[in-house]
Amino acid sequence: GFFVNTLVLRNDLTGDPTFTELLARVREVNLAAQDHQDLDFEQVVEIAAPARTLGRHPLFQVMLVFQSFEEGRVDLAGLTIRRRPVNVKAAKFDMHFAFTERPDTQGVDCVLDYATDLYDPDTIERLLERLVRTLTQVTADPDRSIDAVDILDADERDQLARWNSTATEIPAVSLTELLDLRMKVDADAEAVVFDDQRMTYAELDERAG
Repeated sequence: GFFVNTLVLRNDLTGDPTFTELLARVREVNLAAQDHQDLDFEQVVEIAAPARTLGRHPLFQVMLVFQSFEEGRVDLAGLTIRRRPVNVKAAKFDMHFAFTERPDTQGVDCVLDYATDLYDPDTIERLLERLVRTLTQVTADPDRSIDAVDILDADERDQLARWNSTATEIPAVSLTELLDLRMKVDADAEAVVFDDQRMTYAELDERAG
């Protein structure tokens, strides 16, 4: 809205900080930025002069909004008023996270809008699962280092193990034996290329002999 300051953040993860240390860093950057809150965002963009492209926002691609105020309530005689969400079906950024505090449940609601030409629903669902998994770990142990946060579940870990299980025994043979075996399989295949000179395995075997 017209009364909301947009703050572009670049988080510093150097030194593998703990979650508590990271929060302190983000807080420090936020407070320092407030000293310049009267500077128009358009001026910031003009001064930064980022490279422009039609494919993405010049300064950031992910926006996060946190609403920490109680919803207004209007009581009118003979009139029932309810809040209804409105889906505009248009993504202003690649991703837009909207977090709303819920004092009644001491929880937080999250709504994520995203560009459907960049992400499919399955990808977004997995991303949100990782977000919840990350928040669960760092809130249970705020002194856990960021690098120690595990974003994969057990099934994904098993899948990774299967993908990486590529060990195979390589027979101990000489280069000449390997070339000889290859020649017997496909003697006319290209074996050597140098500039415009080419040689098949059969030709290489003959010259080597």
